[in-house]
Formats: sequence, structure tokens, C-alpha cells
Amino acid sequence: MSVALSKGVDSSKVFVTSRTRLEQRWDPNYYRCMSVFRARVINCPHPIRRLRPSLEMVQYGISELATEEPIGVPMLRMINLQSDTWDLSDLKYIAMSEKQRKPYLLRSGDILFNRTNSKELVGKCCVFNLSGEYVFASYLIRVQLKQDSLLPDYVAAFLASPLGRIQIDAVSRQIAGMTNINAEEIRDLFLPVPSRAAQEQVAGVWRDAIRRRDQTLESGRKVLASIDDVLLDQLGIERDQEPPNTIENRMFRSSFRQVTGERWDPIFHHGDIFHFVRGTKCDLPKLGDLVVHFITGFAAGRADQSSEEGGIIQIRPTNLSEDRELIFRRNIYIAPSELKNRPLDVLHRHEVLFNNTNSQELVGKTTYFDLPGDYFCSNHITRIATNSGQLDEQFLTYVLNLYQRQKVFFKLCTNWNNQSGVGTDVLETIPIPLPDLIRQKQIVSSLERVRIKVQALWQKAASELDDAKKSIEAIILGQEGIA
Repeated sequence: MSVALSKGVDSSKVFVTSRTRLEQRWDPNYYRCMSVFRARVINCPHPIRRLRPSLEMVQYGISELATEEPIGVPMLRMINLQSDTWDLSDLKYIAMSEKQRKPYLLRSGDILFNRTNSKELVGKCCVFNLSGEYVFASYLIRVQLKQDSLLPDYVAAFLASPLGRIQIDAVSRQIAGMTNINAEEIRDLFLPVPSRAAQEQVAGVWRDAIRRRDQTLESGRKVLASIDDVLLDQLGIERDQEPPNTIENRMFRSSFRQVTGERWDPIFHHGDIFHFVRGTKCDLPKLGDLVVHFITGFAAGRADQSSEEGGIIQIRPTNLSEDRELIFRRNIYIAPSELKNRPLDVLHRHEVLFNNTNSQELVGKTTYFDLPGDYFCSNHITRIATNSGQLDEQFLTYVLNLYQRQKVFFKLCTNWNNQSGVGTDVLETIPIPLPDLIRQKQIVSSLERVRIKVQALWQKAASELDDAKKSIEAIILGQEGIA
């Protein structure tokens, strides 16, 4: 006898199953997704087994605070696990004795899982293959496989496939606006277990796909880097060389009266931070003289935030991409009532969004906002409205991103609570090379053509990897052979 839900019932909140099939989970999402998973693997030519028997160890990472100072051993965090590979552009360190760090030192072949994140990113995993010593943070879970069991790259490839992600979606849980997966849920994951030779073939396809994707991304980064050269050339400025990293360049001498803002570090005081734009024939007014307002976003209370669709999207630093685009794949929403009494906090079109607080390397990421509908910013974003008769908003975004890549904001940052930031008082004083408005718009057109090439490469990289994941799933299910 079969039982079905009536048409008026919300299947995302209610499920029906027989008592004999009831597992330890009582949530509809688990049963809905696992039903899809089981239907997809029913004709798989390989046995379907839990991960548990193949595990040597499952371990949570370090919960102690890390710092940006390169003292101690580097610590991988969830931000370093990006797009099925390791991104070391925002690395932190932790000072530990040899005895303290030994239990957390990563070994080649360890698999690291992201245990807390948005629904789309939780459960992402990557095989550790970096040279040197690294430990890992508490938002990651380390999995070590037994020798002569499953291949780490095969496990990562399967779990990255659409079928693997269905299962991750099934077992993950939503708590306080975030999605989580724990060690027990990882142990209980199901995987098709083909022969060792077949695993090696799949792992090879996966590694080749990652390598090709990374090559395409690197091509995009090279094109993106040329934007700065195009901008400087359009402004008639010759490219300066980075000063050598000598002891002399890490020291400064100044009278007590000249040391301002309570800054005593040589990065801030040694030389002219804006030396590379001084060669322009344009005026160099201060940004504060060219804007209508600076508005810092606000932090919505955690109880009012949700990762479920609906409500008003909060724009955070993770929504600002390196090519000046806004990306919406890790969204936080709040109820419209939160902004009802805060009309000034709703974003206006044509504003410039400046990342005021982040890791020191990322402070200063800037984008141009031109979307319909209601959005608001976190307190890590400063909204800038320009005097459009003097300063084109898109031109400003390119100038600020030039400064960010030239480490201007890195040098201007103040550090507090393990975060780095640039306040409005500093933004007001930075010089902006200012050709006339017509010339600004012409420069923007030139730079937009370069950016379109970058976006095409980003899209190609993402598409190629998605195709590879689908192909890997088909190979594992016996629907496609190895080329």
C-alpha cells in the first residue's frame, strides 16, 4: 500500500515514509534528497558503501585565534577552500609549539571538509596536496583514509559531482541561518566503490579538470591585471617598479610631531603611498571633495538573518568579486521590516561599494552598484555617492581597485579585533586622478572591454569544471566510459 501527499501539502515541510524505512533523520529535506540519490544509483555497476569502513580518522580543527602576522605555522580556514582547490591569497598563522601542532599537521592525501557555510558551499571538500607544514581551523573537518582503501581524489571527485552534492544537501542541517555538516554525517556518506584501477581513472579525470580550470582562471587573472596598465596608460602615467624589500625600506625616521594618527609602522610612514599616480597631468583632488556622501552599512542582528531565499539581500565582502562584479551565491537575507525604519540604509543605484573591513590583503575591493530592487550593505561596506558632474562612479571603482591591487589600502589599514580596516576619515583624504568627465567615460569604455574578456574566461572556467563533474558522475554510474 502506497501513501502520497495531497497536492496542497508543502513537500519541503512534510514527508511520508513507511515506519520500516524511517531512519534516524526526521526532516523532509533528508528523505526527499536521499530518495533522489537512491534512484540515481540503483543501476550503478559498483557496490554502494558507507565511507565509515574506509576511515582512519575524522578530526575537527583548531579553535584558537590565528593572526595575519606570518609567525608560526600557516592555518587553513574555510575561506582557503575555494572552488575545489586551495586559495592561499588570504592566509593566517598560529604560533604553536611542536607538541601542540603535531596532532593538527596535515598530511598529503588528507581530505578537508567545510563543515559550516551557506547551503551551496557546506560539505565542499578538497584533498590536501600543498608542500610545507599546515594546520587547519575548526570550521574544517580532516578525514584520513585507511591505506589501500579509497583514493582521496576519487572521494573528492565523487562528492563534487551533482550526485555527491545531492547527498551532502540531504545530510546537512540548517542552524541559525547557517548550514552545517558534522563528523558523524560525513562518516555515514554513501559512495560507489569501483575497482582501484577505475578509481585511479576517475581521479585522473578530476585532476586534469582542475588543472585545465586553473589554467583558464590564470589566463583571466593575467587579463585582469592588464586593466591597471590600461588605466595608467590612459592617464598618461608610467608604471612604477615596486621598491625592493630591504631593511632600509622597512624602517623610517621621523620627528615625534610628524607621526600622526598613532601610526608607527614603516609601511605607513616610509615614502609616498600614492607615488605611482603623481606623474599624471590631471588634477589630484581629495576624494572627500568629490562625493555627496559616505555611508557605512549596518550589521543586522543574527536572529534576523537567514540563508533561505526571501527578504532583502545583504551585500557583504563575499559578494564583491575581483573583477568588479557583484556575485550572489552565498546570500544572507533579512526581513523587509528590518529596513522599514531605516530608509537611508537601502542602497541607491549608481553608488560605489567599498570593502572597508576584511583581511588586510582584501580591504579596498570596490564595485559599482546598479541593480533594481532593494538591497542593503553590511557594516563591512562603505557606500560612496559621487558628485556625478565631477566624478564618474564607474571610473572611481577602477581607480579604487587600482589602489587596492597596488596595496595602497594594505598600507593604510588600521587593525582591530583581528580585522583590518580603512575608515571614512582615511577615504576622504586619498587623491583621485581626475581628467574631465568626458575623458573619464572614455577610459571606462576602454576598461569595460577588458573586463568583458575577463568575465568570458571566468565563465569558461566554471562551465568546463561543471561539465567535468557531470562527466565524472556518468563514468562512476557506468553511463560513460573513460576517454
